[in-house]
Amino acid sequence: MFKNVIKNNFIRSSVFAAICTSSSIANADEIRVVFSDAEGVGFNSQEAYVPEGGNNATTLGEARKNVLFRTIRMIESQINITSDFAIEVEFEALSGYGAITLGPSFSSFDEGGASPYGIMEVNRQYPTNLRYSLQNIDTSSWDIESDPVSSTQFSPNSSIYLGFDNEGQHRSFITTTLHELTHVMGFASLNCLGDCFPAPLSKPSHFTKFVFGEGDPLVVFDNLSIREQEEVVSSGDGLLFLGSTSTQSKLSGLLTGGIHNGAVELHADGQLDGQEIAHFSPNVYPEQLMASVGSNVLNLGAAAYVLCDIGWCRGSGKVIDIGLNVENTKFKALPNDGVYVDFNIENATDAPASDLLLEIRFPEGTALSNALLENGQCTINNNALMSCTAKNIGANETLDVHFMLSGNIGDYALSGELSSTSFDVDSNGNNNLFDIEFTATSNQAPQITLDESVNANEGDNVSIIASVFDSDDDELTYSWTQISGPDVTLTDADMQHVKVTAPQVSKNTDLVLKFSVSDGEDEVSQNITVSVANVPKTDTEQSKESSGGSFGWILVNLFGLALFRKFKRANPSAHSSK
Repeated sequence: MFKNVIKNNFIRSSVFAAICTSSSIANADEIRVVFSDAEGVGFNSQEAYVPEGGNNATTLGEARKNVLFRTIRMIESQINITSDFAIEVEFEALSGYGAITLGPSFSSFDEGGASPYGIMEVNRQYPTNLRYSLQNIDTSSWDIESDPVSSTQFSPNSSIYLGFDNEGQHRSFITTTLHELTHVMGFASLNCLGDCFPAPLSKPSHFTKFVFGEGDPLVVFDNLSIREQEEVVSSGDGLLFLGSTSTQSKLSGLLTGGIHNGAVELHADGQLDGQEIAHFSPNVYPEQLMASVGSNVLNLGAAAYVLCDIGWCRGSGKVIDIGLNVENTKFKALPNDGVYVDFNIENATDAPASDLLLEIRFPEGTALSNALLENGQCTINNNALMSCTAKNIGANETLDVHFMLSGNIGDYALSGELSSTSFDVDSNGNNNLFDIEFTATSNQAPQITLDESVNANEGDNVSIIASVFDSDDDELTYSWTQISGPDVTLTDADMQHVKVTAPQVSKNTDLVLKFSVSDGEDEVSQNITVSVANVPKTDTEQSKESSGGSFGWILVNLFGLALFRKFKRANPSAHSSK
């Protein structure tokens, strides 16, 4: 929900000055935050928090701040903000709303004013923070925290899920913060209406592909066949403008959504899908586009096109969707021993994107080397920042990235963002963030749990299972070997379990087997004794063994006698020779 900012500059400055005297200020790159909550409440709450959804905070206030700063990182990676500005935030009991944003303030562009990109129109009003960037105003030396461009109040009773993922949650805090920050980027509610921004078709627009003609585009829509109309309203990016009352009625009959303050809430797939389907305006004015209820997605959706049109694209950019594909987020190595971090950059659209910038911050105690970006170049700055650039990434193209990471003993977090330094607006900032965990630790050898001995009778099939624990979660290799005793065959000797058949013995006999485990650095072993018992034979078994033995010798003797007779017939003189 969005409300108008306090317009009296004297009152506004006094209010924020009073707020800032007791606030805590945090720097988040271009967007800085003024926390106005009293001690122990809101963003400063010390209430215990159980980590979930990637948010590893331990207090409620810290968890809320983590979500807010993550959202700010998203926005900063989506929009090329070139001038610093501050926002003020706090928690306040709200009636019927999850959050309310006051601001940003607007100012008119006067004739003769600087317009480096040639897109500012005289007497048009622009959000203060947008005007800073459109005019390349350097605010880095200002006390911008004393005069935030906006103020947002969050309800403590809404959006209680604080994970970074919002799957399965009706409303998550990260969605609410994204919705309110999108207000701050220019979706303001003012009475100036058409005087605030140029009309959608006053010049070539980023909405052009959604519009069927000059003037009222839905006049043409009214003339489409039913099949064509269904195709338009069910498309993933089918932004629709409302025209006449009859057209509005026709659209609401076709769609599975509803109408809110004259705007169609488009649910083409029948599922609540947030900003992509909830924010549509008859005249594409930001104040109407963002008047609908906040949604539960982590992308700008259609809002990206409006942000692009109102000035963040500087008239030359476009809407894109580039992202990072980081499958492995946990890495471990021995102290000062390197491990490769491999991932890639993806362009998810059918159009190329240009001027890619990937920046990854790494903390003291770690080191990055051998950095490589396919079709680009990487540099390491001040042993604290890896900066990679690529001039272009083709439509639906993927670029490989990797670097070597090492460090002293400790646990570390590395973070970064992917963005375009051209004037494109990225529709999805959630996939632009780089966050991994790295642990450098001395190797911890695996631990074996194995019985000291096992008893078996001769001829028994014996299965022995060893239990192994490795705190480092390394890839392990196993081996079983025989140390002493009658030779036996070891089956599955490279597994945690081994199988052996106890040999026949004339007396109780011990076999000693050794089980070894290696994690690639250390090897540990433990022995187990297999005590094989000689089983006394019954009279029947002894008789069978005796008969069988005599018969065997008889066979041997008979066989020898037959050979002698055969030899005698073949050599008759041999017998008489003396």
